[in-house]
Amino acid sequence: MHQKTQKNLSKFKPAVCRPIPRTLTIPCKQKNWKGCVYLSPSDLTGQVMEFLKKASPDYSGSLLRKPIYVFTATSRAKLDSLLSKKIRSLI
Repeated sequence: MHQKTQKNLSKFKPAVCRPIPRTLTIPCKQKNWKGCVYLSPSDLTGQVMEFLKKASPDYSGSLLRKPIYVFTATSRAKLDSLLSKKIRSLI
């Protein structure tokens, strides 16, 4: 019975962690807001926060081999709208 169970278990493939869109927003200088959408299976808030503080206003590229898209806006509502549009385009 043990060998049969072991054979059955060997057929299972490990679950693939799919990246999901995550967002992060922070206030920045001159009453503006900066935010980003990044794709990751895990939470990278600390690393993304540090990157976001230094990133150019409209950056598209990668961080830790994960796609990241940075946006800036004059209000939080406008920024949330930009982030929502980007998430819809990624899904």
